[in-house]
Formats: sequence, C-alpha cells, structure tokens
Amino acid sequence: WARSPSTVIEPVLARRAGPGYRLQKRLRKHRLLVGLSATALLGVGLALGQAARTRHQVAEREGLARRFTERVERLEAQARYSALAPLHDTRPDRRALREGMRALEADIAQAGAEAQAPGHYAVGRALLALGDAAGARTRLEAAWNGGYPQPRVAQALSLALGQLYQEQLLEAEWVREPAQREARRRELEQRLRDPALAWLRRAQGDDSASSHDVAARLAFYEGDFTRALSELDARSDTTPWLHEVPLLRGDILQARAWRRLNTGDRPGAVADLDAAREAFTRAAAIGESAPDVHHALGRLHLGALLAEVYGPGEVQPSYERGLAALEPGFTADPDDFRFPLLRARFQRWMAEYRLTRGGEVPPLLERAFADARAAQALAPERPKVQLELARLFRLSARHRQEHGEDPTASLKEALQTLEHVAAPERDALFHTERGSLFKIQADFEAQHGRDARALLDQALDAYQTALARDDSLVSVWINFGALYFTRAKSPQALDAEGDLTRALQALEHARGLDAGNWVACFQGAQVHEWRARRLHNRGQDAEAELERALVLYRQGAAINGRLPQVHNGLGGALLWRAERTWDSGGDPTPALDQAQAD
Repeated sequence: WARSPSTVIEPVLARRAGPGYRLQKRLRKHRLLVGLSATALLGVGLALGQAARTRHQVAEREGLARRFTERVERLEAQARYSALAPLHDTRPDRRALREGMRALEADIAQAGAEAQAPGHYAVGRALLALGDAAGARTRLEAAWNGGYPQPRVAQALSLALGQLYQEQLLEAEWVREPAQREARRRELEQRLRDPALAWLRRAQGDDSASSHDVAARLAFYEGDFTRALSELDARSDTTPWLHEVPLLRGDILQARAWRRLNTGDRPGAVADLDAAREAFTRAAAIGESAPDVHHALGRLHLGALLAEVYGPGEVQPSYERGLAALEPGFTADPDDFRFPLLRARFQRWMAEYRLTRGGEVPPLLERAFADARAAQALAPERPKVQLELARLFRLSARHRQEHGEDPTASLKEALQTLEHVAAPERDALFHTERGSLFKIQADFEAQHGRDARALLDQALDAYQTALARDDSLVSVWINFGALYFTRAKSPQALDAEGDLTRALQALEHARGLDAGNWVACFQGAQVHEWRARRLHNRGQDAEAELERALVLYRQGAAINGRLPQVHNGLGGALLWRAERTWDSGGDPTPALDQAQAD
C-alpha cells in the first residue's frame, strides 16, 4: 500500500474503562433483574421499618398499660379499704373513687390513640370496683376489640359477664312456671353465661386470680355446683380479707338451692339456703361496708320468703331476717337504689300474701310505696323501679276492688308509671303488666254492668305482644284464655262461640306448657261448663262438653286438693248433671253421690 502524501493520520485518544462505567453497562444490560432486586430491597426496608414501628407501638402501649394499671390498682385498693372498714357511709369514698376514675380518663384522652385500648381496660376495671358490671363490660370489650387482646382483659370480662349472669339467673330461678323458667334460663345462658365461659377460657395465663377461684367460677357457670364448691374448699386460706370468696360460695349454694327446690328436693334446698346464709354472713363480717354483700344477703332472704309463699307458708321469719339484713346496706350506701327497691319487694310480697289470707294490707302497701318512690328518686331511668311501682299500684287496685272500692285511680297511676319505661326496655314482663292492669279494670267494669269490650281488647293486645316476645309465659296464656272467656260471657259479645273456642285453645296451650298448673285446668273446666250450658239452653246435647269440664275439674283437684274453688266447681257441675237427669226423668242419685264425695 502506497500512502498518499495528502493522507493525515489523527492520533486516537483512549483510556481504560473505570468501575462506574462497567457498573452502568452491567445495570443497563440486566435492567429487569436490577428493577426486581431494588423492589425487593425496598420491601425489606419498609418491612423492617414497619416492624420497628410496631415494636415501638407495642412497647408504648405496654408502657401505657402498666401506667394505667398501676393507677387502677390504687383505685381498687381504695375500694377494698373502704369495704373492709367498719360499717360506715361509703359515699365520700365512692366519690373519691369516681374522681380518680375521671382523672384517669382525662389522662387517657390526653395520651392519644395508642392509649385508648389499654385505657378502656383500666377504666373497665375501675367500674368493676365501683360495682358497675354492665359499664365495665362495655369498656373491656372496647379494649379487646381496640387492639389489646390480653389474658387480663379476658379475665376482667369474665368477671363482668359472670356478675350479670349470676344476678339475673337468680331472678330466673324464682319464676314459678317451669316452661317460662327454662326459657329464661336458656336465654341467659346464650346471652351472658356462654360469653362469660368463653372469656374465662381465654384468660389462661393471667395470674391475677387464684386458679381455684377461676376453676370454681368455671364449674359454677357450667352448672356443676358440687365441683365449684370443691374448688373453693381446695384453695388455701391465705387471703382471709377477700370477702369475695365466701360471697362466691354463697352464690353457688343459693343457685343450687333453687335448682333443687325447682326439681322437688325441698329438704336439700333448705339445707343449701341455710349454708348460703352462713356464707353471706361471713362475707358481711369481712366486708362490713361492702354494699354488694348486704344486698346479696337481702336477696337470699327474699328468695327464702318466696320459697315459703309457694310452699308451707312460714313467711314471717324470712321477712324479718330480710329487712334486718338490708339495714347495713342503707348505712353503707344511702344512695344505692337497690336497697329501697329490694325492701319494697319484701313489703309487696308480704302484702300479696296477706291479701289472699284476709290479713292487714294497707300498712305494708304504704311502706312499700315509700321505698319504691325513694328508689325511683335515686334511679328514675331503671325499668325495674318503674315496674315495681306499677305492681304496687296494681296490688292496691286489687285490694280496693276486693273491698268494694273503685280501683280505677290506682290502675291509671300504674299505667302512667309504665309510660316512663323506655321503648327498648319494654319486654314481655312490661306488656304482661299492662295486660293485667287492663284486665282488672275490665273485670271491674263488667261487675258493674258496664261495657268492658274496649278494655278487654286492650288487655288482649297487651298479652298478645307479651307472647310475641316470650311464648313460654304460662300465666299470660291463662289470662289470655280468661279474657276471651270474659268477653264471650258479655251481653255485648259479638262472637261468643269464637271467643269460647279461642279461650279453650289458649288454656290448652297453657296446660301443654305446664301440665301441673291447676289454674289452667280450673279455667278450662269453667269454659267447657259454660259451653255445655249454652248448648243445653239451645236444646242441644251438652253431655260431651259437661264431661270435658268434669275431667278438668278432677285434674285440678288432683294437682291441688286444698283449693275450695276447684271442689266447688266440680260439685256444682255434678249437681247440674243431677238436675238435668231429674228433669229428663232419670235417677239423679249417682250424680248427687259423686257431688257429695267430691
């Protein structure tokens, strides 16, 4: 190759590629892999940051919980010192506790969002110390659902629900009608007992309560009273200052007593009631100024009084012991509505007992009204207070009616009192009470020859509403049938035969729920006898209807042979059969002999 003279060769300037250049070249070549790796690294970094943040939040929440728990433990200690002190007016102590709780709530609000869940737990425990189980439940559930699912929260929740269950279970056991009692018991188990058991099982790992106490409550709620008592027997007596232990024993014995009484074991029930009284008395000796202890002892005596009302009838000892047991409660907390309300119930039951036996009623009613109005002044929003007042007005109306006086004013007062019950609280018992008031007024109007159809319709509507809420109410089914019977007998009856049929259907339903209810048998017999007389007056065969009446009269007498009205009804029906036999030319002797024998 010959190089041209005009060709100029330029020098080439070059250098070795550096690390940065080679890295960039590699990154461009593996762009997808690099992108995925960067994303992964970012995710790891964010996860680590979130984990650190979560650890910080948990640590902060635990710190707040410790701080709040220390505060509430001081409040609980104050409550215990107040309860253990000699009997005194605890209202200043309770005001101090509420002020401490309000200060705690203010600090919780100021601490921000992280303080809310542990704060709800602390306030829930404070409410338990103040005896507000329902309010405690609301706060404790908010703590758990708000991100504080600790065993100690579950333990406190089981206590709150357990207290509500125990209180309402006793009222359920007092229900006289077996079907209604069982339905009420099942409802309480689903609504309160089962959740209490679930929380108690979730509380495993919490060492704030004795293992034997927890096991005793677990067995109690499951209905195994013997095992519950054995667990309490097994606990070491290292905490003699805990009045809650004999209080729990008394609750268990009382529950077993009523279960035994309702299954026919009266001697066993009496023994348990005596043992429960000893346990509650021991608790009262420890917690002299604890209102709950005195209230529990008072309720025990009211239950014993009811057992006598439904049994042998020795009511006076339980009545006197019950009133005496309530007196320390009035001293310990004069602002606790439960004490005047419970004393009003004692007076009302004694008044009802005397009314059926011709005893003096007005002084008892006067004292009962005074106590019920005192309870109303302390807790006007409580439905049970309004219901008690309404029952007293109804009893007053009955007393006036039986003494030939007009009950209208008392019945109006009762209806006006019921109007103060908020709509959400108007349960089956509320509507049953309204129905009874309209029924008494209707009976009074009918006795005086006035048209009572509007009142009968109001009573039937009220009972229908009650049965729509709880169809196990035997007494309501009986009253339902009695009202149809009353309407059928009215001179203004629009559909007498239809009302008689409806009366028989209601009373048959009542007997299906409680085959041992003599009232349902007696009322059914009267309806059949009335229908038989209607057929006879129309010239139709009445023998089949009369025989149905006689069968039911005899069933009622077999259930309770001490009641004169059943024997009078049976004798009257047999006498009528004898008269009909004589009128038709037959021999009335067999029917007369039966009437005399029955």
